[in-house]
Amino acid sequence: MIRRGAGNARRDAWASLPVGAPASIGIEPAVAKRIHDRGGPFGLITCQHWMGTTHGTKESQEVIGWHLKAIEKACGDHAATAIGTDIDGFVKPTLAGFGNAPDFKALEAWIRANSPQQAEAILHENARRVLKQAFTRRAQGTRVV
Repeated sequence: MIRRGAGNARRDAWASLPVGAPASIGIEPAVAKRIHDRGGPFGLITCQHWMGTTHGTKESQEVIGWHLKAIEKACGDHAATAIGTDIDGFVKPTLAGFGNAPDFKALEAWIRANSPQQAEAILHENARRVLKQAFTRRAQGTRVV
């Protein structure tokens, strides 16, 4: 796993997971790069169990920023980065400040501040691209792997 430093439990493990991966799997930098090179996506899940414990929106912003930097370091850019919300009640607790859909306006602002040149890709384009490819392949009868 990408390590930030011993002793900081909320940031010791990089928790972005490939879409559909079992929750027990973390991504090694080399695996993240392979997912990236295949067109991704992998997502930042707004869950304290994966991203790190947060007690306020300032801490949540720091955690999101750290993960975005870790992805960029491993992959070179955010061409495969997407957002996983899990605010449908499945994941509890979410990062502080992300209990409801309107709260994600702050996340959008943070991503735009942290990665202004790649914000549209992270927030919209990467997920849209992968979904479009999957739906196109399915319509053509091609197995989506």
